[in-house]
Formats: sequence, C-alpha cells, structure tokens
Amino acid sequence: MDGYAGKFLNLNLSDGSGKDFVMPEEEVQKYLGGRGFGVWLLLNGLEPHAEPLSPENVLVIATGPLTGLGIPSLNHAVICTKSPLTGTITCASLGGNFGVKLKSCGYDGLILRGRSPRPVIIDITAGKWKIRDAGKLWGQNVVRTLELLESDVAGTICIGPAGENMVRYATIASGEHTAQRGGTGAVMGSKLLKAIRVGGSYQTPVFDRDRLGKPVTSVKLKLKESADSFPRYGTAGNVEISHEKGVLPTRNFSMGSFDRYLKISGEALREGIRRKGLSCPGCPVDCATEMKIATKTGTMRVKGPGYQPLVMLGSNLMIDDLDSIVRNNYVCYLLGMDPISLGGTLAMAMELSEKGRIDLPLHFGSAREVGPLLPLIATRRGPGDELANGAASLAQKYGYGDLAMVVKGMELPGYDPRGAWGQGLAYSTCPSGGSHIGSMMVSPEVQGKPAAISGTRASGKIKLTVFAQNLFSSLDCMVACHKACYCTLVVPDWVSGMPSWLRGFFAGHMPGLSSSMVDFSDYCQAVSFVTGIKYDRNTVLRVGERTFNLERLFNLREGLTSKDDILPLRFIGEPFREGPISGKVAPLPKMLFKYYKLRGWNEVGIPTEHQLKKLSIDEQY
Repeated sequence: MDGYAGKFLNLNLSDGSGKDFVMPEEEVQKYLGGRGFGVWLLLNGLEPHAEPLSPENVLVIATGPLTGLGIPSLNHAVICTKSPLTGTITCASLGGNFGVKLKSCGYDGLILRGRSPRPVIIDITAGKWKIRDAGKLWGQNVVRTLELLESDVAGTICIGPAGENMVRYATIASGEHTAQRGGTGAVMGSKLLKAIRVGGSYQTPVFDRDRLGKPVTSVKLKLKESADSFPRYGTAGNVEISHEKGVLPTRNFSMGSFDRYLKISGEALREGIRRKGLSCPGCPVDCATEMKIATKTGTMRVKGPGYQPLVMLGSNLMIDDLDSIVRNNYVCYLLGMDPISLGGTLAMAMELSEKGRIDLPLHFGSAREVGPLLPLIATRRGPGDELANGAASLAQKYGYGDLAMVVKGMELPGYDPRGAWGQGLAYSTCPSGGSHIGSMMVSPEVQGKPAAISGTRASGKIKLTVFAQNLFSSLDCMVACHKACYCTLVVPDWVSGMPSWLRGFFAGHMPGLSSSMVDFSDYCQAVSFVTGIKYDRNTVLRVGERTFNLERLFNLREGLTSKDDILPLRFIGEPFREGPISGKVAPLPKMLFKYYKLRGWNEVGIPTEHQLKKLSIDEQY
C-alpha cells in the first residue's frame, strides 16, 4: 500500500529470533498507523492479564503513513504497551528523528517480545537487523548513551538508569525528546534492552506526490504564522494563564494558584537562563528550550523545562527556586524519569510526611530535599525504592488514598479539573489514565485555543470532549505532534472574534456545530493523497473513535471497570474557598453516564454490540 513499508519487524529477545509481520490490509485502512496499529497489535498479540514487567508483555513502536515525507509535525513515533504504572494500555508519543529513521529501514514499526538473557541493543542499519551486547552502555545515563551511539545516518532511542531499574514511570528518550507517560522505559528495561538504533534508505511510496504539495504547504504556512505560540518561552508560557484561571496545581492540587508563580513562569525563564529554542527536524515551532546552568567547573547547556515540569516540580511542591526546578528536570531527563509522575508522587509523599505517615525528609517548599532523592529513585536505593512505584502504590501502602492525585494509577498533569470540566471528564475516561494528551480539552478551556470556551460550564461539554478525544486519537494514528496541533487546528476568524458569551452559547447549545468549525482538512487531504484512499473528515474521526473503543476493550479485558473512570475526591468534593474558581468542583458523576450513552456504551461503560458493529470492530474482542 502507498504510504507504508508494508511490514513490521517482530523480534523475540528471549531467543534472538526475528521475522517480518504483515498487518492485514483491511486493518491498516481501519487503524491508519501509530496508536491505531499499536492498540490492534497489542489486543491481538498480548495474552490477557500479562504482567507488564514480565517477558510476556509486548512493546510496539509504530510510525504512520505520513512519516518521513517531509511534512512538519508528522514525524513522531508512537510507543504502545501495557503500562507497569497503571495496568492499562498506554501509548506515548516520541518526537525527534527516530520515527523517520525507522521508516527509512523499510519497516512501519517494531514488535518486541520476550526478555534478553543479557543487556542488549538492537541495530537496524544497512538493511539488516542485529541484536548486539550492550556492554558498557548499561548503567549509563541518557546523554552518555546517545553520545556513544551517535551516528550521522541513524536515529537512536534509549533508556536511562530508571528504565534499567524498572521505575514504573521511566521514559524512553530520542535526542532531547522523550516518550514520557506510562512507564514505557520500564518495559524496555524489563526486556534488558538498552537502546535501538535505526537508519536506512527506504523511500515511502506516495500515491499522488504532486497533489500532496497543497496540504503540506498549508501546514507549513500555519506553523510559520502561529510559531509565536511557543518560541519565546516554549510551553512554559502557559504558567501565567493557568494561575489566572485558578487551575495551576499547587501543594498537591490543594490550591489552584501559586502566589510566587512569576518566579517559575516563562518570563522568568527568558530573563534568566533561556538560551535558544529546540524543535524536531523540519519544524519551525520551538516548543522546547535549551538552558545554560552553572556547574562546579563552569557552565553547561541542558534541556530546559516546559510547562509540565515547571508546575509539577515547582508549584505543586510549593517550590519557586527556578534553578532547582531546571536542574531536577534535567536530572529526570538524564536518568529517564517522567517529571509529571515524579512530581505527583513527591507531592503525595510530602502530604504523608506532614501527617506523620511516612518517614522521609520531604517538605513542601524545600527544593534542597528533592534533588538528592532523584538518583535514589532511579536506582531504587533506600527511600527511592517505594517512590519509584508511583503515588498509587504509596496510597496502597500507607493509606490516605484521597491524597493520590491519580486516575487509573497515573499521576495527573498540570491542570486542575475543578476549573476545566471537559478536561476532567477526559482525564477520567482516558484509556491510559490521568493524561491530558488524549484530548487537549484544556486548550480551549484554559488557553483559549483554537477558540476560548468556559471551563466551568457543563452544557455541551460532553459532546465536545468526545469529539476532542476522537480527533486526537486519529491524529495519534497519523503520529502527529500535539504541540504543533496548537498551530494547525484552527477555526474561522469570525468564530474567534465572537463575543465570549455568544461563543459560549454555541459551544453549550450546539456543540456539534461548534466542533464542525475545527479545521483539520490538511491532515485528511495529506493522508488521502499519500495512500490513494479517500479519508474525509468523518472517516478520519471514525479511525480515532474506533481506536479509542479498541483501547476501552483492552482495558476491560485486563479487569478495569467503570469504577476506574473516577477523579480523586479532592476534585469532585473539595472546592476552593477563594480564587477564580472558588466553590467549583468537577461534576463528573453527572457527566459520566451521559458520556457513556453518547459513546454508544452501556450504563457500566461497556461498548454495545451495535457500537462495535458500527465501528467495524470484530466482536471477538
């Protein structure tokens, strides 16, 4: 098929064997690529109830039909597996050049099974694959590993010490970019796989390259025109608006505003240690930053924090020391740990420490106590061992489960759902657990993109949330960059120019019409011209909906139920006493049943036979 290499490399690390796997063409058209491929392969290739850190778990790395064709924002890879943090399916997006280089090997992705008897790396170059001894790479941090494997013709992913020691929120790195959520690095470490290096000369076939130029030019123009969304501060520019809206996580989400937020804002980064922006190859959106910090021997350049590390390692811990946040975030990158889950875990530990339930030197506002713990967590030494398992594990051991700000075991990111009800609904129903990436409802509710809507009005919000989840699921099947989607998903100028009350009226009373204003035709056209198969707006959304439902079926098979579609009590029963959203709580119980009905699920959240048939999902699942 045009747009695809037509095969996956299926490797068993236990015995070193490998063979090609070809997905049925019908399933390729139904799931498109990326997240869709990963979910389908896991549901069909992973035994039910397999332990996430056992050899039986499967790690899928998938590209999409647009990968490697020179289209900015469409060159990611998606890593899917059963999460050791949540026990759910997890699909983490990975930027950098690895996806492009993997496709250039003549593979649409990798399927990794088993466990190697010794630490190894996988090398796929010059048209051949080889499993090599990791040797001195094992035990090295991410930067050193990438340096030792550096190549002008290949792309590399690797894990750090946290992945080697199976920290349940370990990450996988590609250059400056990470597959952050869900503990994919721990699964890679459980297989004793340190790194994968890929590179080749395969050219993806394109059905109509001439017509492809039109949507590509449009995407480039939108990215260029909207690039001001990120270059000055990276995503750190969202700190101020979250504070103003009252959704900035503070003191383990017990407050929504941080009185010292200016010390950790994007402006503080720019005035202090900001040096330049970083982006993926060919993309003009500088969504990340590079910093210069002082060391004992001089200075060094490090990866700078975006919004999530700034708030989860900053305001949520009551820490305003920007230098410490930058250093701790960089140590997370070096060791291969998710700063969001780490921040959520440390915040809970700090509350437990206040209550005398845990004997750890951790206190809100004390930056000097956090740094020394990070290497202990990554290597599971001393007090780091229990912190390496996440906040939900602490709740199981010490009680006070209401202090664990998690959904399905995953620590929530940096937006308080009391002020973003659509995002709260999306948190609770996200197949991976507490992640904002699967819907980005926070974008219109908090940041006003592509058009602002009220975060604390329920009317119309359920339908808008379902639309957003289906849309971003389909974009994940194309392996699109969500940050770039801030720039490419647009509405007509007259919609943005509406008075806020009128825009709110349409969003609340005509959510279907409102969602129809979101233009993603460039993506539909690009996929159509590459594959030669027509993917219009409804077809693309149906791909996302089908994938989302397949993830639901995976989770149900693994033992999750509607009881897991819940927010922590703090968000649904403890309103703030002051601030912009004082007196508000997320009305999840009222929204959830209507959500199930709109999804075509029964009253306990199980997709109906009619819904599966409508989506062309095999009833065997």
